[in-house]
Amino acid sequence: MPMKKVLSVRLKDSVVKRMDEAIKANNIGSRSDFIRNALDYYISKRLNKTNAKQSG
Repeated sequence: MPMKKVLSVRLKDSVVKRMDEAIKANNIGSRSDFIRNALDYYISKRLNKTNAKQSG
């Protein structure tokens, strides 16, 4: 398994509340899992968008 880095972030209480609601509603294991999934999604969408602009 690849080595993982630990990062600290500060989020507004309202963001944490919405995140916790989404975690519960979608049966996500933890806040770390949620953030990891969200970042993977964002990066994949952003990279696809960037690659599409460069191709066309």
